Amino acid sequence: METASPVPDSRIKVRLREIARRAIRVFGGRSNRDVEYDFAYRNITGKRLRILDIDGCDSLLPLVFARAGHSVTVYDFRPYPERHPNLTVIQGVACFAISNRPLDWWQQ
Repeated sequence: METASPVPDSRIKVRLREIARRAIRVFGGRSNRDVEYDFAYRNITGKRLRILDIDGCDSLLPLVFARAGHSVTVYDFRPYPERHPNLTVIQGVACFAISNRPLDWWQQ
């Protein structure tokens, strides 16, 4: 299981990952994010929506949808490096937002 780094990624790292994802796709490959991107682009269309992206710190997808006019909230324990008027970032631990039970209740 891959663990996320508690150190926030810089804007440049996020953008470099996006460039790498696109380069892999040009040559016929698929990155881990491609399935997520394809699903989101197919299903988030038309009217302005309120979108919640949990653990979206490593993706430019929230920024893409904020620029398209949707109201996007990113919830992650790391800060999101991008800014936009339609983008709200909430930094915290998800298990406390889901339940008021102790941390050891949340198990994977």
